[in-house]
Formats: sequence, structure tokens, C-alpha cells
Amino acid sequence: MLVRSAFALLFVFVLNSCSQSEKQELPQGILSPDSMVAVMCRVHLTEAAILQRQLSQDTLAKEVARESYRKVFAQSGLDHERFSKSFEYYRNRPEEFQKIYDKVLIELGDKQAALSGR
Repeated sequence: MLVRSAFALLFVFVLNSCSQSEKQELPQGILSPDSMVAVMCRVHLTEAAILQRQLSQDTLAKEVARESYRKVFAQSGLDHERFSKSFEYYRNRPEEFQKIYDKVLIELGDKQAALSGR
């Protein structure tokens, strides 16, 4: 009976430690996964708009792209540095990054479907 109780207690501790590791807080300045999804959707839509304009690689095109990204980040209440820091954080955590990108692809697919009337 004592062995069963000890085993049950150990199981509870292991289960609790696993659930806590999934809920770990993000470092300061890192966007939440949901915020990252929203910003990355805007970034991808901005990149598509830039490519659609068929801008060449001249100085004007680079400035238009830079200003477009500034607008995306301003709408999200962040700057390029914070986005880059967050992007790097998630890039170094492939499982979390994949979950974020899966949501980005779903959201962009939904937007495309809505625009095409599906």
C-alpha cells in the first residue's frame, strides 16, 4: 500500500512538473504566440503586396518595403527589434514555431477564401 501511495505521489509530481514547463513564462520583450501569429500574417500580406507591385531591387523599392514593415509593426504596437527578437526566440524552438506557422497558414488561407468568395 505504501508503495502504491509513493508511486501515486511521484506520478502527481511528474505530471505537475510537465504541465508547468509548458506554461513557462516568455522572456521579457517576446511576443506571445497569438501576437506572433497576428504580426506574421500582416508581414506575409505586406510581402505579397510588395511582390505584387513588382518593385525592382533599387533604393526606392527598399524604402517602400521598409516603410511597409514600419506600418505593420506600428499597427501591432512594436518595432522591428522586438519582432526580430521574438522571431529568433521562436525560430530556436521549432515545435512552437511550427504551431505558430500552422496558425499563420490557416489564417491566411481563411483570408484568401473570404476574398475569393468561398
